Amino acid sequence: MAQFDVYRNNNPASQEHIPYLLDVQSDLLDVLNTRVIVPLNEDTLTTPRIGDTQAIGIT
Repeated sequence: MAQFDVYRNNNPASQEHIPYLLDVQSDLLDVLNTRVIVPLNEDTLTTPRIGDTQAIGIT
């Protein structure tokens, strides 16, 4: 697996709500038997990018 690759979720229990998985783990951690992934659902796929949003001030 390469970092920042997107994969189809093959788990029948979750693939309807989380159709894709984003691999964010660096190759530096290849010795581990696990991966760091980000679930991509409809909300994450349609949320505006940072450059498309307006800045909000926090007080």
